[in-house]
Amino acid sequence: MTATIRRIGPDDDAALADYVRIRNAVAPENTDSLEQIAWQAATYPGDGARFLALDEGGTPIGTATAGRIWMYGPE
Repeated sequence: MTATIRRIGPDDDAALADYVRIRNAVAPENTDSLEQIAWQAATYPGDGARFLALDEGGTPIGTATAGRIWMYGPE
């Protein structure tokens, strides 16, 4: 199988919904949401990128991110 990787634009609502759906299915212990993505974009503009992996038919099959590393304080 050949996959195509494409960057998700900040206003690409359909691709962002696919990103959230796939990411939450793969990492249910660390979910994301469209609201969280909007907050991150407003709080850290231009910081980070999201990507979709698409199969040969254009169906989203994976996600990736690059940019800000989340740090958690001691509990």
